[in-house]
Amino acid sequence: MQNGLEARLSYIYAQQTAVTPSAQNTVQQAYNLIYLGLSATVAPDTRLTLTGSWRNLNNAARSPLADPYNNEDLYMKFQTKVVELTRQLDGKNQLGVSWGYVLINTDVNFVYNPVQAVYPAFVIPTHLYGLSWRHDYSKGLFTILEYLHSQAGTFSASDVSGFDQQYYPSYGRALGFRLGYQY
Repeated sequence: MQNGLEARLSYIYAQQTAVTPSAQNTVQQAYNLIYLGLSATVAPDTRLTLTGSWRNLNNAARSPLADPYNNEDLYMKFQTKVVELTRQLDGKNQLGVSWGYVLINTDVNFVYNPVQAVYPAFVIPTHLYGLSWRHDYSKGLFTILEYLHSQAGTFSASDVSGFDQQYYPSYGRALGFRLGYQY
């Protein structure tokens, strides 16, 4: 688009059941996802795109066995926020830079008689930094070269009282190449 505002909104709900015969285990899952995206021209040939998603997964695993690890409720929450700036350099080349933030939060509730215990299992905040270059060829063919750097840290809990300041940093890099066709 040369100008204007583009908005996207979506909602997905899923419910599923899985059975593991060897462990006599049944798992019920419910999943919610909300996605919001906005994209606007901020200068000639330059677009700003903001996206966010909020997801949660509720997972209930039950087994007739007395093993507490086969009877648990797992709650996972995901938040994703991304800011992307793209610039059309000429008729065939486009550069992009992006920053993203992902937060994963998990709690586990072990269900066994006579005790129930809720453990804040882990929290993972992740920062993502990206660069991309798109080149358009003739007749709808294009390539995209992407570089992504991530910096994360996992905070884990060791007991019911909560987080004990255990922190595990991690870093990652990825290089991607896409070949596409637009018709």
